[in-house]
Amino acid sequence: MVIIGYMVKEVKIAEFKAHLSEHLRAVRQGHSVLIKDRQTPIARVTPYQKSGDGLPVREPTRSLQEIDRMLDSRTGKRSRLKPGVLDRVLRRNKMDWLDK
Repeated sequence: MVIIGYMVKEVKIAEFKAHLSEHLRAVRQGHSVLIKDRQTPIARVTPYQKSGDGLPVREPTRSLQEIDRMLDSRTGKRSRLKPGVLDRVLRRNKMDWLDK
């Protein structure tokens, strides 16, 4: 299986444990290892990549006004967010994510 230009090797837990150094060498070379318990994927070991913020920042696809209109049409009642509430919630969520 090839994903985004690098190989993904699928191994069972016992094989991963028995050949850990070999698998880590492959990861260091840019490959990924999918660890399975029988046929169920349980973990993926991928090459480490440094990133600036820790969270990718994506441009919004809709404005807050459009989202408000979508929510209003679904619930049938007016649900307005006070200015700054969404920013505080997202900032708190980001801090929780970075603490893990």
